[in-house]
Amino acid sequence: MNFKGHQRRDEVSLDMTPLIDVVFLLLIFFMLTASFTQAQRLKVDLPKAEQGESLQDKSKDWTIEIDARGNYALNGEALAPEQLESRLRELPERTEETVVLIRADAKAEHQAVVQALSAAKAAGLLHIGLATDPSSQNE
Repeated sequence: MNFKGHQRRDEVSLDMTPLIDVVFLLLIFFMLTASFTQAQRLKVDLPKAEQGESLQDKSKDWTIEIDARGNYALNGEALAPEQLESRLRELPERTEETVVLIRADAKAEHQAVVQALSAAKAAGLLHIGLATDPSSQNE
């Protein structure tokens, strides 16, 4: 049989090169725009307290954390004891109502807590609180 209308068809294929280029560009875009900072929180076991007030408005809070070994962190950013006062002086959006909460481990030395209190006072902060474990507070 002779089919005159029959023409040889080229094999259909999909070129993957542009697709791979687009995928790599998207991957690079998301890698560059993603935030890779991890919160460097100190492990703090708060002391228990029978009485105390609950802090309601946390929008202006800054937290100084002190772990059992005496390491300091300001809102999750680790810093040396010598840097604490200068960092507290440079707080963004600092007002007279700015609250600083000290979260000290139950096994932290008294000197570390006193040094944090002294740094906050020297930086001119008026509202300073000490955090305790809320599970044991009477409500």
